[in-house]
Amino acid sequence: MDPLLEKLLQQESRSASIQLQDGALEQLHGGKGYIDMSAVDADASSKFSEAITSKDGSFLDAPVSGSENPAEDGQLVILVAGDKALYD
Repeated sequence: MDPLLEKLLQQESRSASIQLQDGALEQLHGGKGYIDMSAVDADASSKFSEAITSKDGSFLDAPVSGSENPAEDGQLVILVAGDKALYD
């Protein structure tokens, strides 16, 4: 599976990325996966998952938890939920 990995800072930017003609949604089709590492609310994540799976793509919600110091120390935490095949 070919995943597309994305981490945007603002929910509005993420929505635009997925919905734009040249954005992620247009690149996804059967066999493609989208791994979202942005920290947004559950409702927004569900909407993005539905949009991606409607194009026969796979979706993982994988927000990163931590800040600069944990990142420098290699101590970031990634919480993952979604398509098990894409995760594996």
